[in-house]
Amino acid sequence: MNHFKHVYQDENHKNMKDEVKVFKHLRTLKNVNRLSGMNLIQTYSVAEHCYYTGLLFETIAKMEGLIPTMEEITYVYTHDILESVTGDILRPAKSYTPNTESHWKEIEKEIVNGNDYTHLKEFEEETVKIKSFSPISWELFMYCDVLELWLFCEEEDRLGNRTKQLQTVRQNCLMYIRDEMENFPSSEGIFTSGY
Repeated sequence: MNHFKHVYQDENHKNMKDEVKVFKHLRTLKNVNRLSGMNLIQTYSVAEHCYYTGLLFETIAKMEGLIPTMEEITYVYTHDILESVTGDILRPAKSYTPNTESHWKEIEKEIVNGNDYTHLKEFEEETVKIKSFSPISWELFMYCDVLELWLFCEEEDRLGNRTKQLQTVRQNCLMYIRDEMENFPSSEGIFTSGY
C-alpha cells in the first residue's frame, strides 16, 4: 500500500510542477505583444486578447443558451499559451494555405513534444479540439477569437489608426464575422450598439 501512496504522491508532485510551469507561461503572455510589427496606438498583449476572448465566449454562450463545460471555458482563456514560446502569430498567418496550416500544426507538435515544453501538450490546438470541445462550442470559440480582434481594431480605428495593415486585419475579421454571425445571432448587438 505504501508503494501506491508513494507513486500517487510522485504523480501529484509532477502535476503540481507542470501546473506551476503552465502558470508561468500564462503570466508571460502579458509581455507578448499582439499584432507585433504593426503600428498601434494602444498596447495589446496576448494575455488581454485571451481574457477578452474568454469573456466574449462566456457572454455569447449565455445569450445563445449554450452551456460550455469548464474545460472549454478554461481553454478559451488560455488558448494562446503556446505564443509564450513562439510569439504572437495570427490565425490568418497560421492558416494562410492548407500547406501553411499543416506546417504550423507540425511546429506546435514539435514544441510540445520537446523536452522543455511537454507540460504544454494539453494546449495543442488539434488535441484540444478533438478531446475537449463540442462542435458548437469550438465554432463559438473561433468566432469569439476573431470578434475580439475586430473589437480591438475598431478601437484603434476610432483612435485614428488608419494604417493599411490594421485596416486589412479589420476587414478580414469583419468578413469572417459576417459569415459566422448567423450561427450566433445574439452577438449582433455588439455591432449595433455603437461599439
